[in-house]
Amino acid sequence: MADNKKHHFVPKFYLKMFSADGRSINPFNVKAKRTIACAQLKNQCYRDYFYGKDGIHEKALGQIEGAAAEALRRLVRAESAPPLNDFDFSTILIYLMVQRFRTGYQVDALNEMVDALAKRALEHQFGEGELGRMTITLSGLSNVAVKHAMTAYVLIHDLQWLIIKAPAGSEFLTSDTPVVLANPFFPPRAGAARIGIAHKGLQLFFPVTPGLAIALFDKDVYRTNGPMVNAGLVVALPADVQQMNILHAASSYENIYFISERAAVDAVAKAAERHRPKRKNT
Repeated sequence: MADNKKHHFVPKFYLKMFSADGRSINPFNVKAKRTIACAQLKNQCYRDYFYGKDGIHEKALGQIEGAAAEALRRLVRAESAPPLNDFDFSTILIYLMVQRFRTGYQVDALNEMVDALAKRALEHQFGEGELGRMTITLSGLSNVAVKHAMTAYVLIHDLQWLIIKAPAGSEFLTSDTPVVLANPFFPPRAGAARIGIAHKGLQLFFPVTPGLAIALFDKDVYRTNGPMVNAGLVVALPADVQQMNILHAASSYENIYFISERAAVDAVAKAAERHRPKRKNT
């Protein structure tokens, strides 16, 4: 049995980027609509035995996290994207996909889909009342999600990188769903997928620190209109930071994380409310 039952779906090395002291962090709970100042970092973004009790998958993820932590630190120091096909280039892409698929939200969304599909398949054998009293889930879905990420990451190799720097007086926040996908190229339509990894017009946003974020985008659809500080780095406007924060707040599951009052998390959470999805799956 694994010695440590707390399996983090957002690693501690990443949350430390948004911690003032390396031990605590400020979460804003979406449901309660309140901030819990200086919560213990080790108690954030975890579930007991999320990757199983044998410790194998958690150990493998730890190796990915270790390599990603070093690659992201080098990116922050350089304030530029790694060169194409550099080791850090592939390492960060793998981490971004793993992080996207491994969260509690994604696993709950998969189980919600499993429940709906299984009940549809069984509705002729069992009555609606009997099925309505149960929830059908699969164990080990977190590992299935990570396996999918490890094969899907090659599909984002062709996206253009952009490193976004927050201007003085602004900061990026993050959440328990730190890798956010968007696709404004496709208008919303009921029942239509918009943010598949291979969809034309895909955008990906990932705040690395309160001062720096990674954006990946489909260069055949979008272009940047701001002046570049150096290759791949642009200083955002305060309004841009606010919009990215609203996007991350709308995509969060339970908690939004921030380092200082400059993030104006209450106002961001309120602005994000109307954008939050009402269901995980349609």
